[in-house]
Amino acid sequence: MKRFKRFLVTSSLCTLAAVVAAEPPALPGGLGGSPLSTPQVQVTTDSFWDEVSGFAELRGGIRLSYAPGYGDESLGEARVQLKTEREVGAALIEASVDFLADGTTSEHSFDWESGRGPVDMRALSLSFSPLRDVDVKLGRQVATWGVGDLVFINDLFAKDWNSFLLGRDLEYLKAPQDSVRLAYFNDIADLEVIYSPRFESDRFIDGDRLTFWDSMSGRITAKAQPIEVASPGDAFEANELHLRASRLQGRYELAAYGYLGYWKSPAGFDQSLGLSTFPSLNVFGGSARGPLGRGIVSAEFGSYDSKSDPTGTEVMTRNSELRLLLGYEQEIGKELTASVQYYVERTRDVGAAGGLGDRDRELFTLRLRKQLWQQTLTLNGFAFHSPSQKDNYFRLSASWKASDAWQWDVGANLFGGDEPTFFGQFQNSSSAHLSLRRIF
Repeated sequence: MKRFKRFLVTSSLCTLAAVVAAEPPALPGGLGGSPLSTPQVQVTTDSFWDEVSGFAELRGGIRLSYAPGYGDESLGEARVQLKTEREVGAALIEASVDFLADGTTSEHSFDWESGRGPVDMRALSLSFSPLRDVDVKLGRQVATWGVGDLVFINDLFAKDWNSFLLGRDLEYLKAPQDSVRLAYFNDIADLEVIYSPRFESDRFIDGDRLTFWDSMSGRITAKAQPIEVASPGDAFEANELHLRASRLQGRYELAAYGYLGYWKSPAGFDQSLGLSTFPSLNVFGGSARGPLGRGIVSAEFGSYDSKSDPTGTEVMTRNSELRLLLGYEQEIGKELTASVQYYVERTRDVGAAGGLGDRDRELFTLRLRKQLWQQTLTLNGFAFHSPSQKDNYFRLSASWKASDAWQWDVGANLFGGDEPTFFGQFQNSSSAHLSLRRIF
């Protein structure tokens, strides 16, 4: 009851602060966007404020189970996002920045890479077309590849797993990277190259906000003992290269992918340093997506070549893998959509030493999405279940657009399974959250 009262107080403060933030300056109302984006900017006048969109939001959350060393609140933050774009000659400048006040952490120093602290620079880029069939984008940006729904194979761009599992908006699952993006369009295949001069890791689970299973120590981590990592190198020494070739063949979208870089989350351990590491990784794969019957079918595969462990004998390094995803989506009722996916990771060359990845992992997903009240209320249920590890994760949400400017969101992240399993390690981090957003 004490935690529930505290949650109500947090929610009330969120409402009050959002109302106050909604006063001056009086900004034009925004239009709704996709789940992974904020409302789009529409430049209509020369006024600075008319070229800025964004939102003010407060979000509170509580843990649904006891986690030793962690507080009852999983979230307690006020966020303002400002987003703008401006044409400068034939080029386009885009910028997006979040200002955050987080009451659930004592760490408030600014960190450009991790997004921690009071400022998170989400985008700062320059786009232009030097040739008719060539596009260039330079700077901080978010990229998305592949056909999976919350399951990623060839999308090796940085993710923010803390935001995703804590219950922040889905757009915060994708973390920004500092990159150069080149796109060449032609009749044979569209080619994209994205180069990051400095390796950008995931904003991975490190024990600061969420518990996880540490395979090195054989136990669940504590808040006082977060994971420590060693960087693979400096800029231009440890870099990343992403490649994609895509084309439309009939009614099907086909794509081939390549990646030269490192495991995005820690996948090795250096005993001499006592630090987790990001081993070298190459990935090659492909995908297809198109209509089948009354719905959309998709398929994706990837071959993960763990360069630091080519034979699977390095016990402290994650082994090479083959990954496969099959999916199908269909509207099964009035404004009711269902999608299912089957995903498998098959470890290659386990070797005599066993390695960190010592068994295959299968995963089924189910999404149900229902819209009501003239599409102002959206109900989302997403379930992950692994029959091989016998664990699961349920991501539930309801979003209500009370008007063009106001939006309520409520949801829960529920985990189940044994501690050493992928989702079971988060069972003490199950939570519920509530937010109120003022869009401008």
